[in-house]
Amino acid sequence: MAWIVERKNKKTVNFYLVERRGTKPIPLGNKNPLPKGMPTTNLPPEWVERLKRRAGQAKAKPKINPQLPNGQFSVIYADPPWQYDFVQVKDWGVENHYETLPLEEIKHYRDGEGTPIQDKFTQNAVLFLWATPPKIRDAMEVIDAWGFQYITQAVWIKNRLGMGYWWMQKHEILLLAKKGNFPAPKTGSRPPSIIQAKWNGHSKKPGCVYRMIERMCPVPEVIKGNGADYYLECFARGPKRRHWAGFGYEYGKV
Repeated sequence: MAWIVERKNKKTVNFYLVERRGTKPIPLGNKNPLPKGMPTTNLPPEWVERLKRRAGQAKAKPKINPQLPNGQFSVIYADPPWQYDFVQVKDWGVENHYETLPLEEIKHYRDGEGTPIQDKFTQNAVLFLWATPPKIRDAMEVIDAWGFQYITQAVWIKNRLGMGYWWMQKHEILLLAKKGNFPAPKTGSRPPSIIQAKWNGHSKKPGCVYRMIERMCPVPEVIKGNGADYYLECFARGPKRRHWAGFGYEYGKV
């Protein structure tokens, strides 16, 4: 029988999964809502599975965050690896597909050298931030923590249903925020607020969004001339694109 136990230090409270009393605990992270000492025999099987996956993730997670690219960027595109605390169907669990991060780590992301993500944004910049409907509040916190102000949003309508406890989700939200005096796109470069594109795999976003951002925020001629990067993709999981820099555990992979 496994148990949930609590360990405290001066700064944090962590919960652990213990296979039996007296054994070495397996860390679960610091956002588990279970009370200390609750036996997992009293928990739904889905919770036990999720706790064990979280414990495995904590063990396997790289110790060093991916290094942020050199320079500063005016156009930021981010698809944070949101961490969910509610029970998920085993085959659809986010952690089955990629590493997730707690909200506080996303808000205050630092790479392995201690460089904060905020250092990579120019004084005048725009942020395109993906969020699922349950993560709207968290996304707003990220916008504030990164130094941006929320402006508006677009919606991606998928061609298939996803998971959900109230509605079966068929859309994701692309929030737009800015800092400083970053200009709005010209009238002819303003796309519709509805993005209609096919679902192409768990967490994969439509390729047309890159083209949409490039149209809304074109590369300045001075940067285009020297071939430098102008866009920054945060928590990227795909191949590098021209004029795009990025970072992420799976950045550069197809």
